[in-house]
Amino acid sequence: MRSGVNFLRYRLHNKKGLLNLISAINGEIRNPVRLLQLDLICNKYNIELIQELTYNNGWFSGLFDSDGSIYMNLQSAQLFISVSQKNKFILDLLPLLYSGSVYTDKTSFKWVKKNDILSLLD
Repeated sequence: MRSGVNFLRYRLHNKKGLLNLISAINGEIRNPVRLLQLDLICNKYNIELIQELTYNNGWFSGLFDSDGSIYMNLQSAQLFISVSQKNKFILDLLPLLYSGSVYTDKTSFKWVKKNDILSLLD
C-alpha cells in the first residue's frame, strides 16, 4: 500500500519475472504514453517492441466497451458505431482495420463507421 493514497505499487526485482511480464504485455499496449515506456524497457533488454494490431484483436472490444456507442439516425435510417477519445493516436488505428473515419469533436476525437457495422459483430 502507498501511504495516503488508495492504490498498490507492485515492484518486480527478478529479471526472469520482468522478462516474462514484458513478453506477456508486448503487443497489447496502445496508449502512446505507456507504449513509449514499454519501448524504453524493451530497448534496455534488447526486445523488439510489437505494435501490430490485427482485425481480430480483443483490444477493440475493450475500447468500445469503455468509450464506444451505437446509434441510429432516424431520418436516414443509418446505423453508426463510434468511439471517442482525447488522444487521436489511439483512434488512428481504427480506420486502417475497420474502415470509417476519425474527426475532431469539440474537445475530443471521434472514430465513426457508418456502413456495414454488422460485420464487426463477429
